[in-house]
Amino acid sequence: MAESKERESKVDMKTWVIIDGIPPLRENQDYATFANAFTEAAKMVTFHGSKQEAIVYIPSSKKSSRHSEDLFIDGSAMIAFATEQDANVFRKRYRSIKYLEMFGNKLRVYTHRDIEKYQETPDKYPKLTREEFQDTRNLLWWTLDEGSESFRDQYVIRYNGEEFEETNIFWMDENQVKTGRKLCYDATELKDDRQSMTKQYVQWSPNGLYLLTTHPQGVQLW
Repeated sequence: MAESKERESKVDMKTWVIIDGIPPLRENQDYATFANAFTEAAKMVTFHGSKQEAIVYIPSSKKSSRHSEDLFIDGSAMIAFATEQDANVFRKRYRSIKYLEMFGNKLRVYTHRDIEKYQETPDKYPKLTREEFQDTRNLLWWTLDEGSESFRDQYVIRYNGEEFEETNIFWMDENQVKTGRKLCYDATELKDDRQSMTKQYVQWSPNGLYLLTTHPQGVQLW
């Protein structure tokens, strides 16, 4: 008994594949036909490397009656390859092997890794949990008034200044009684370096979140 268990423990199941979906036998001779088809299909995989031939096993049982003895299979088969690589290649290519065309698209092939994956599937369906909503920072915070949750429109004025072609961006501000506007940006730091925002034209993005300036080298977003 101990020797039997030790022998089973030495069997490398990673080199095996399990085949499911084999149709029932119509005649006893179909058993040999199926076994030969799987044997030839296994040879197609092991032909380019392995020296050891694959072993095909189709579990079967016999049912005797007064006039005949019929053979039955449970729709499965097993193939022991020489290497795990051969088993994986067979798993990937079995649908295109001509010897298995007689089975149509009914066959399913599983490797040891597939079986382990299904065994790890819990018997009870785990209930899905809903994560609580996490309030995040407003991604458009930079378009808001400081300390406020309100938005205001902006607009651009372009004109020829004393030294540069000026580009000024203003807020629409109802608190500014005389002008109705408040300066937002006038590129002061650029003018200190004897530069301007652009000598060409500007364009708002479709939603008004960015200002695009054009230059000989390309465009820039502000």
